[in-house]
Amino acid sequence: MSPEQRIENNSWKIHKLRYPELKQMFEDQDYKCTICKNEVTLDENKKTRGVVDHCHTSQKIRSILCQNCNRSLGLMKENIESLKNMINYIESYNV
Repeated sequence: MSPEQRIENNSWKIHKLRYPELKQMFEDQDYKCTICKNEVTLDENKKTRGVVDHCHTSQKIRSILCQNCNRSLGLMKENIESLKNMINYIESYNV
């Protein structure tokens, strides 16, 4: 199985995205994470592999994120108030 087929199989199972659609999402974002703007790749064997982010309530696909940003959102349970509090906390100690 080619890398493209393996990527498509995984993205189809989880998000119902075919490889061309997934690749287009990466291209539309210039292969950058929507949040931190770091480079992401489709290569599943690299640490910079991008992931499809989605709303856990509606299952709607949002965009491509790096693994760190995607993991951070998940750890914070996408709680907007908590994320705002984190920003305020960091800013208050950024002297």
